[in-house]
Order: sequence, then structure tokens, then C-alpha cells
Amino acid sequence: MTITRKIILGISFITLVFTLSACSFNSAKISSNEPIKIGYIGALTGKSAYIGIYIKNGLDLAVEEINQEGINGRKIKIIYEDSKSETNEAVKAVNKLIEIDQVPVIIGFDSSSSVLAAAPIVEQQKVILFAPIASAVEITKSGDYVFRNRESSFLHGEKMAELAFNKLNYKSVAILAVNSENGLGYQAGFVKKFEELGGTISKIDNYVKGEKDFRTSLTKINGTNPQAIYLAGYAAEMAEIIKQAKELDINAQLLASAGIETKDLFTIIKPPLGNGLIYSYPAFNPNDSAIADYQKKFEAKYGFKSEAFAANSYDAMQIIAQALKICGTKTSCIKDEIYKIKDYPGVGGLTTFDENGDVIKPIIFKTIKNGEFLPYENKLNN
Repeated sequence: MTITRKIILGISFITLVFTLSACSFNSAKISSNEPIKIGYIGALTGKSAYIGIYIKNGLDLAVEEINQEGINGRKIKIIYEDSKSETNEAVKAVNKLIEIDQVPVIIGFDSSSSVLAAAPIVEQQKVILFAPIASAVEITKSGDYVFRNRESSFLHGEKMAELAFNKLNYKSVAILAVNSENGLGYQAGFVKKFEELGGTISKIDNYVKGEKDFRTSLTKINGTNPQAIYLAGYAAEMAEIIKQAKELDINAQLLASAGIETKDLFTIIKPPLGNGLIYSYPAFNPNDSAIADYQKKFEAKYGFKSEAFAANSYDAMQIIAQALKICGTKTSCIKDEIYKIKDYPGVGGLTTFDENGDVIKPIIFKTIKNGEFLPYENKLNN
């Protein structure tokens, strides 16, 4: 070997050593100082934007609080992706967050269909998906890395059926539900439980999300003389149904799914329209003294009180933060830590996760009275 070649090899070796040292230093610096990236996917535009913004509000408030102390010296940085209320956009966002941003956790999703479409991807890539509002029953079996802290729509449907048959003494109920995983879950739970109890479903009619004219469906339903009509869907459509039922002089009791409670409902219907409607809801009381500090911070930041969707999102981020402190960004460890959670005192309710990543939380009933969402018991006592 020539002297020149020896010199070149020597220089190359020294260069390699310094390069490797620099890489090692940068890696150490990244792991100890750079922010932990968490993905958010939700509708910030489109027909479900009000849901996506609720989720974002709770998430942002939680991150503000977490970053005051940090996660083992690191901050949380949210990478926001707008699903535009479309499932295919949500899937694109999942792939981008995993492949380009390399996030260990994705929080959000404004629809169960988006969660179900994303689940196989996160399961294969071993990335945590945490959905604060998705309720479709199919999510229960969608994967080991998929979690939610909202009760399934099927369970809500069952609970409403029990109320209708056992407490309200209704024996005949019709159903008007959106044709989606969410709406059909409420419908399936209600039908199963109501018929088990001995009740009769007089008619079922389904509609597509975004439908505005329900007069034909309501007329057909009313022709079966139900004692009540169970509405399962989203606030915009259910508001139109309430208005049109009034126009048609339909006197059956209206029951509804949890999606009826949004701060924008009374921009669509004007009180006293909607009075007396009964709906199931997560056990979240915005006036509970136990969450007064949370509500004070939320109202100061956004100018209105939190509802359950934002509360669930806030809890989701706080739960993830607890796991990050123990696990860093190792997703198998984060997953195991979430499964261990029992009776977490969240602002959205006492939270436990079962073996499927489903939440175990109580369900309550509420009613509408003069433009307010109130505990149903208040109505019974007045």
C-alpha cells in the first residue's frame, strides 16, 4: 500500500469517526431537547368542522398545561392535519404523520368511519390512535393500538331503550337514524335492547348525512303511531327533524343521541323548539365543582364552556402525557400504560380502559329546556 493511500485511508477513518460522533451527539440532543411530536387529525373545515374544532380546543388547552412543566424536559408539539370532514383525507393525513413526521401518537378524528379506515395503518405501524369522540361499535375490535374515551354508540342505544321501556313506559318506538357507523350503532343497540324488553319498533328509516328534508320519513313514521321517535345522528340533521316534526304536528316524544348537544344547536332551532327532548350523554357535567378549574381555564381561553367532546380530548392528551413520562416515545410501552389506567379522574368523567381499548364510563340522560341542556332529573323534579 502506498504512503498516499495510507494517508487517504487515515483521513477517511478520522472523518468517519467525527461523523459518527456528530450523529451520536445530535441523536442525544434530539432525544433530550427537541419537542415530542403528536399528531392531530380532525375536521377543521367541512361539514363536521364544529366537531373537529371541539376536539382541537380540548387538546390545545391540555398541551398548554403540560408544556408548563414538560415531559422529562421536553415539550409537546402538535402537528395539525385537517381531514376536511372526509375519510380519504384522514387516511392521507395518517400516512403523512407516520411516514414524514414520525409521530408516536395520533389524537382526534371527527367520525368513526375515519377511525376505522385509519386503524389497520396504525396497527401495522404500531402507532397509538386515540379517538376522543368515535362511538361506532366496530372500533371495539379494530386493533391493539386503538383507544377511545367515549362510550360506544351501541351502549348508548341500549341505555336509551332501557329508559324508554322501563322508565317512560313506551312500548312502541320508531327510529330515524343517519346511515353511518355512528348512527347505525345507536340504532342497533336500541333495537336489540328494546325488543329484548318486549317493546316494538314500529318503523326504521335511515338517511344520508347532510340530508335536509325529512318530511316524507316523518310522515311515514307518524303513520305507525309510535309513542316516541328515536333520533340518532348529528346535530344539524336532528335540528331539521325537530323543526319539521313540529311543522307536521307530530306529537310523539322525541329521544336523541348524544350528538344533539352542541353550542350551535340553537342557531338552527329557536327555543322553545326542542323542549322536552331527551337524550343520552357521557357523564359530563359542565357545572361540576370538581372540574371548576378546567372550566375556568377553558372559558377564559375560548369564551364559552366546554362540552364533552373537548373534555374527552383534554383527558386524552393528559393520559398520553402520563404515558410519555414513563415510556418516552416507545409506543408498545405507551399502549401498555394506557391499558393499565383504572378510575382516572378525568374532566370528562371517571375513566377506565378495558381489554379492547374501549372506555368504561357512566352514561346519563339530559333534556332540552328553553335553550339549555339540563340533566333529565331536573325535568322530572320540576
